[in-house]
Amino acid sequence: MDATHETFEIYRNFLYTGKLFTHDAHGDQDYADNGNDEAHEDREWVRLALAYFLGLKLGDEKFCNAVLDGLVEKMAEAVGLAFLFFFPLNFLQANI
Repeated sequence: MDATHETFEIYRNFLYTGKLFTHDAHGDQDYADNGNDEAHEDREWVRLALAYFLGLKLGDEKFCNAVLDGLVEKMAEAVGLAFLFFFPLNFLQANI
């Protein structure tokens, strides 16, 4: 698996800021399915997955953990699990 320019940009931004920038305000707009168009693909899931694999390849555990936190946050937004943000991730991992 070769990392894309976009994936390296996510990593570079993380190195300088300590934050993940994976949401594309223009390309990730969700819209109602009208039954005729293809289902909208949320590219942020793909960006997060590729970022995680890049972190593994580079051996950057801090980056991988930040990406996993981003995946959990995105999942919580998708299914409405706001309570996840009140517990540290390591607490959830130990008690699930």
